[in-house]
Amino acid sequence: MRKITNVVSSVLRNYRYNDKADPFHEFKKLREHEVIPTPTKGNILILPIRVAPVSNLFEGIYGYALKLRGYEAHVLLCNQALDKCDNIISANIVKSSLHCSLCLNEQGKFTEAFSLIPHSYQSLVTQTVLKELKSLSNSLKISELLDLEYDGFAIGLHIQSAVMRHFLLATIDEIKYERIIREYAFSCLFSYEATKALIAKINPKFVLTSHGVYSTWGPALDACKKMGITSFVWARGYVGGNIIVSKNESYLKEAIFEPNKHWDEYNLTSCEKLNIKNYFSSKRNVNSKVDHVNYYDYIADKDQGSFVNKLPANNKNNNFALFPNIPWDGTSFSSSKTFPSMEIFFKSTIDWFKNHQEFNLIIRAHPAELVEPEAERVRDVIKRLYTELPSNVYFIDADSAITSYEVERISKVCLMYASTMSLELAYTGKTVIQTGQTITSNKGIVFEPKSVEEYKDMLLQAAEDKLRMTEKMQERAEKYAYHWIYRRHIPDNTYEHKGLTFTKFNLNSSMDLAPGKNKVVDWFLDRCEDGQPFIWTEK
Repeated sequence: MRKITNVVSSVLRNYRYNDKADPFHEFKKLREHEVIPTPTKGNILILPIRVAPVSNLFEGIYGYALKLRGYEAHVLLCNQALDKCDNIISANIVKSSLHCSLCLNEQGKFTEAFSLIPHSYQSLVTQTVLKELKSLSNSLKISELLDLEYDGFAIGLHIQSAVMRHFLLATIDEIKYERIIREYAFSCLFSYEATKALIAKINPKFVLTSHGVYSTWGPALDACKKMGITSFVWARGYVGGNIIVSKNESYLKEAIFEPNKHWDEYNLTSCEKLNIKNYFSSKRNVNSKVDHVNYYDYIADKDQGSFVNKLPANNKNNNFALFPNIPWDGTSFSSSKTFPSMEIFFKSTIDWFKNHQEFNLIIRAHPAELVEPEAERVRDVIKRLYTELPSNVYFIDADSAITSYEVERISKVCLMYASTMSLELAYTGKTVIQTGQTITSNKGIVFEPKSVEEYKDMLLQAAEDKLRMTEKMQERAEKYAYHWIYRRHIPDNTYEHKGLTFTKFNLNSSMDLAPGKNKVVDWFLDRCEDGQPFIWTEK
């Protein structure tokens, strides 16, 4: 199938840019008067592995900027070596082949546009090693693959996250999805060995990659650790679509364990406090544009009043609110030892309220469930657990006009798995009990039970008004909110985009990326060279 779709990949690419700008073509035009110095600083390695225009545009731009600073920039690309990768979330073979062929075509345009040196998976790993990896992924039991430790790293976790993403499911049927699991296991192992081989070949000063999770980036990041090479992992955050960067760790995990000294010794000015207040106030508007994504814009044309009457009596002393993640996403990235799945979180919570009928539980599904209609939803997980919910448990689906903010307003305590909304609620002074792991973990601003028994005890304490957000916790929440929103999110001013669609470059020439030309680019690359934390302090 790929041979057929590869033939028409150029046609597919022309169709993609039929009514929008091609960023790679546009950047080539900016290079007309370039002066690239002879590389004297050594090699750097970028790990896009697969290429989607806006998703990898950041890496191309900064790879080119590094060339202008005397580095030679190399990239590792799949080159269709993998049967399954993180660019494909469809079991449809035709659709998957089209994605794969278009990605292959874009890989060539990407390296050409930014003058990067490409390396393919196939050129780095011998046939002998490939046979060993294939044998390993095909011979182990599925349960062993999902718990696989390879070369000292928990590769099984990457297999799990990749399969969850592929099917958009929190629970993996090991029998039904055996073939897919084995294919992703091979992708993980191949990605690890290819990255390790390329590092040994070019000995980069540092590595730039994204996310640090799933079947390609996750094992690649592990390979960097194995080889002792510093890596910088970037992602596009929700706040303004700006950039988050972590060092030697997935950005998802790094925020959980970031040293508190990075922010709790920072004294906010009155202006900074006002910025935070205005930001969170703006988020409550269904037409808000302060974040890269607004999941409530669908509500604008709905009548909220008719829905509010369906809620339990407006008595904050009786109402608890539960705001879940998308099931597969929360389970994959935010699980804790006590609550390894959202299913356990739901079961523990609903059972407690079943035994405490004097209190109400309002579950408001995440509005982002509407983005992926085929994904497993909270209602699906709950239906597996209960044929009928207790009379004091109310479920509000993702498409309801009743927002999470409306539910929060009439609730005394908020229960979270790991949504970033926990930071927003803590900032407002709401008591938050959080069972998974996210940016608010280990910050002293939410209540984090260490066992199921402690969680149930916290629910009882909260019901009896013995567990409350303290003034000190709220002060810390305000400090951390400013740190996360304005210091951990770094401006991205080299180009403009709307969602995943490129709009234009904010450059007159590629030489605008040279040293001294762009404050943000200089700052970012200085952090790569000096190893200092990616905490934006510029005003």
